[in-house]
Amino acid sequence: MIGVGLGIALVSGLLEVQRSATGEDFAGLTGVFYAVVYVGFLVSTLIADLALPRRSGRG
Repeated sequence: MIGVGLGIALVSGLLEVQRSATGEDFAGLTGVFYAVVYVGFLVSTLIADLALPRRSGRG
């Protein structure tokens, strides 16, 4: 379900950038938006990794 929410947020955000940006700053704002979104994707991945139980490595 998180993936669906992230996908909807990505599309909605891109539509908002497209609606609010002028021709001169459209590419720059889109790039900044993607950078922020990918950081958000990374954070959710890190949270999921922290939620996994750890093993000591001793067999």
